[in-house]
Amino acid sequence: MDGRGSPVHIHPSSALHEQETKLEWIIFHEVLVTTKVYARIVCPIRYEWVRDLLPKLHELNAHDLSSVARREMRDDARRKWTNKENVKQLKDGISKEVLKKMQRRNDDKSISDARARFLERKQQRIQDHSDTLKETG
Repeated sequence: MDGRGSPVHIHPSSALHEQETKLEWIIFHEVLVTTKVYARIVCPIRYEWVRDLLPKLHELNAHDLSSVARREMRDDARRKWTNKENVKQLKDGISKEVLKKMQRRNDDKSISDARARFLERKQQRIQDHSDTLKETG
């Protein structure tokens, strides 16, 4: 049993494979999961050696200690870092574009061109309004 009620078998490649009935306590380094859960790299121990440690063992989360959890954490960290870098690059790109646009918008030529377009639209509205008055009047 793995301490949580799941049966764990000694892997056939282990030197202790045929001695499962003689073993009460073992420490193993590796777990191989197929249709069964196998412990590899197994060492027999005595209960007296681990008695004081057992309460702490039940507090541990095997998933957090496993390479799977470390890999997931690395993948998450890599994703977060990549997202932060992408956002930063996007912001930097947008900031530069906005700055260029503002510089173009606020130079003398742009201002005089905008003023000319405004006056042209204003003149067109006045012309349209006077044409409407002539038609109705």
